[in-house]
Amino acid sequence: MRTPYSDENLDDLRMRFYRAMREDRLWLSPTLSLDTLARRLGSHSDHVVAMLRREGKTLRDELLRYRIDEVRRIVETEPRIANREVARRSGFGSANNLCVCFRKSVGMTITEYRRGNAAASN
Repeated sequence: MRTPYSDENLDDLRMRFYRAMREDRLWLSPTLSLDTLARRLGSHSDHVVAMLRREGKTLRDELLRYRIDEVRRIVETEPRIANREVARRSGFGSANNLCVCFRKSVGMTITEYRRGNAAASN
């Protein structure tokens, strides 16, 4: 008998989760909640938490990873773009939140990252 937390169910949920993140770019919503995500995946929030926990991750970790990757892409392709616009286009609620999260995740400010990327391009 399959339980809600069986490996098969969590594996299927994992595939749906990462497909939705990649293709639907759900992480772009700064107000995305666990319950909203679970409903979108046709699951329950407890199952999403269990799936992520099995991988040693949290929803916050995964949203941050996708958003920081998008910030890097934007900054590398549009180096003069304002942080406010980067925040809007990458799912961060504000430029301040973006700057704090970026520094904690990457270990440098966005300005330092831009400089390093510009120097690497020359």
